[in-house]
Amino acid sequence: MANHSQVELLQRSVRKWNAWRKRDPSLQPDLSLADLSGADLSGANLPRADLSGANLSGAEDLTQEQLEEANGDESTRLPSDLKPPSHWIGKTAEQTEGD
Repeated sequence: MANHSQVELLQRSVRKWNAWRKRDPSLQPDLSLADLSGADLSGANLPRADLSGANLSGAEDLTQEQLEEANGDESTRLPSDLKPPSHWIGKTAEQTEGD
């Protein structure tokens, strides 16, 4: 389950999120199962973040590069223009709907 204070920080301010991550880059943020469907993730530091089961389907300015640095799984929902990185296990929820 997501760390609510981390989710709130990311939703509130990417600048503050990035400053927090810069202070301790070894942290692994837990954003699992978070609803980030309306979040503006432009420039957010997502390395090693756990996005398992998160809803990113409507996230703004999320890039493939950001996903490549994060962790997720088959239940992570992505925008239609992005693909799960090869190191993620399985497929995303959107991809399994068409099977």
